[in-house]
Amino acid sequence: MSKVEFIIEENTSEFKVIRVDELPKDFKTLEIKLNKNSKATIILIHESKDQLEKTIKTNFTLKENSNLNVIDIIITEGIFSLDQEIYLKGNNSSAKSTVIFFGSKDEEITIKTKVWHHADNTKGDLICRGVLQENSKADFIAKISVPKNIKNIESHQNMKCLTQGDNTKCKALPILDVQSDTVVCSHGVAIGRVEEENIFYLQSRGIAEATAKSMVLHGLLMQELISIKQAEPEIYQEVDKSINQKLGINLK
Repeated sequence: MSKVEFIIEENTSEFKVIRVDELPKDFKTLEIKLNKNSKATIILIHESKDQLEKTIKTNFTLKENSNLNVIDIIITEGIFSLDQEIYLKGNNSSAKSTVIFFGSKDEEITIKTKVWHHADNTKGDLICRGVLQENSKADFIAKISVPKNIKNIESHQNMKCLTQGDNTKCKALPILDVQSDTVVCSHGVAIGRVEEENIFYLQSRGIAEATAKSMVLHGLLMQELISIKQAEPEIYQEVDKSINQKLGINLK
């Protein structure tokens, strides 16, 4: 099987949770198409413990007046790559992509996200939040492409990653390929360790140092998932539990 395809029909709204590890083992590409005037929130859960090297490719195509909110939650083990492409082909289409990842125990994570603006009045937003521990590594590559003669574009990318341990490594490469004059585009990257001021504040409230660090890391990842807490509380709680387990502490 070369691909798995989902189609969001015209004038409809869907909330879909896809557990990627439950898709056919031989699929190569996940394709999701949004027809005119459609709206979709897609949650992709990548949670595998088989230690195998995996590459997941996802393509999203948006037609006129469609809106996409896609959230990738990466809590796998081993070597994992996500290659995501978003094609804004219809006027007034918009997409927000949020990637959450947690690396530990020598895991290697590669995230490539691209948004292609092929129509006027389109909007894109690429967000990535990550935590690295225990010799894990991550590469984040984000690209915004706006060709000539495409007008009234707004597109942004932002990445934040917190690391713990001397051997963790995170690299980020933001790319803006903008050839049009009527655009508003931005990119931002912040990679670092937990700020001591935050730890000190929590310790002053009687919280142990290790727990305080875990709370900060937990907050970075979960703050981007607040939007699904009400719509899918069971999914939110499941992800919250998995992240807590990786942190090695039970946060209430």
